[in-house]
Amino acid sequence: LIVGEMTQGPPVRTVLNVEALVVDPDRLAPLALFAVEAITNAQKHAFAKRGGVLTVNFHVSGDEAVLEICDDGPAGDAAFTASGVGRTLMTAFARQLRGRVDLTRNAAGGVTARLIFPNPASAAATPVSLGNQAAA
Repeated sequence: LIVGEMTQGPPVRTVLNVEALVVDPDRLAPLALFAVEAITNAQKHAFAKRGGVLTVNFHVSGDEAVLEICDDGPAGDAAFTASGVGRTLMTAFARQLRGRVDLTRNAAGGVTARLIFPNPASAAATPVSLGNQAAA
């Protein structure tokens, strides 16, 4: 996503800080769609005219997994108060994972879009039911 846009505008450097986690396809889709939406918002609002740094953090802490998509701004107040389509989509993807979304201003002056959801590898995580599975 970012690579395609980089050829048409200022450069965006991507920094990845990720831990390994096995995620089943039913949870991977909303997780990936959340990331795409957050990255698209950063590209559109933070990087469009100036480029910048996109940081993707993913870590697991006990019963929770956390995905963070961070840009280095500038972020206006509307980024945190608006209730547009992007925010609605990110909230819907979080709900599919039984998680929550947190948008905050980060130390670089940009936005951190954080998705916190139950760790699928944790004993506390409940499996997603597909409905059409045959009984064993």
